[in-house]
Amino acid sequence: MTLTALPDQMTHRERVMAAMRGADLDRPPVSVWRHFPIVDMTAAGLADATVAYQKQFDWDLVKFMPTGVYSIVDYGVETDWIPNNRGVRTPRALRITHPDQWRQLPRLKARDGFLGQQNRALQLTVQQLGTDVPILQTVFSPLTTARKLAGDALFQHLRDDPFGLADALESIVETTADFVQDSLDIGAGIFYATQCATGNLLSDLELLA
Repeated sequence: MTLTALPDQMTHRERVMAAMRGADLDRPPVSVWRHFPIVDMTAAGLADATVAYQKQFDWDLVKFMPTGVYSIVDYGVETDWIPNNRGVRTPRALRITHPDQWRQLPRLKARDGFLGQQNRALQLTVQQLGTDVPILQTVFSPLTTARKLAGDALFQHLRDDPFGLADALESIVETTADFVQDSLDIGAGIFYATQCATGNLLSDLELLA
């Protein structure tokens, strides 16, 4: 990849795609993302905040930023906005507190409820920003969603009832896959997010198993 001496000549999409190919660039693509607490609880509020942020700073790509609890709200998790510097909501209580509860976890429909609202907000954003700027929907890994439901007790549950947790994860995977497909159908890309990429949650033997 090399930079030319020209001023900005590429569109946002051209610049991002050229960077991915390792092709010549007029300048490196740049983006910064953030949460939009409180207003992100409605589709219109999240879309309007995202569009306004993009129009203010003109980033080369938009990482769409639903509230960080969006994947667990439809499981019955209630949350509150307690001001913090990360912009994330605080669950009132964990949804899963015992290994047996994984076996009763319902299968969510990706187009319903609060989960479906995130792609409706995404669609509003795509309609307003057009195709020039790439937009990436934030998709949590199934294990990350499970951890949001149970906290770090998830990993003890894995030891206590691995088959029950495996069934629950399969259900979360199916819902996540449907959510991803809807995002792609809208015209967005995917930012696949994990909050479990660390080696200190399981033992060395468990990591090798």
